[in-house]
Amino acid sequence: MLSETAFKNIVMKRLRELEGIWFFKSQEVAVRGIPDIIGCFKGRFFAIELKRDYAERSDSQALQEYNLDKIRECKGLGFMWSPNNWEKYFDSFFLGKHVEKAKEFKKNDTLIAKRNTRIYSKKALYD
Repeated sequence: MLSETAFKNIVMKRLRELEGIWFFKSQEVAVRGIPDIIGCFKGRFFAIELKRDYAERSDSQALQEYNLDKIRECKGLGFMWSPNNWEKYFDSFFLGKHVEKAKEFKKNDTLIAKRNTRIYSKKALYD
């Protein structure tokens, strides 16, 4: 199975090939729950959380899903990508392929990122 670091390197290489993009990889010791990659593509804010495998749930994943939901509420794009699904999202958003299925991707993304209704305090976000 592909490690999360190897997966991150593949995704970042593809992102660097694009025109009209700005992004950065958040630090490992950054604020908890912040997505792995944050950027802007042709005027559209996006955030990407990279997961080696959705089946491996961690305690921090609920906070990551909460932050992706908040980004979506603000009209940004929040993705949670794994090695088995990232290319369809990449192709749809960054390359404009399969645009007619974009709503389906959003629905699937929401289903995969099972919403957690917990409210996080500032202390939980920054500790």
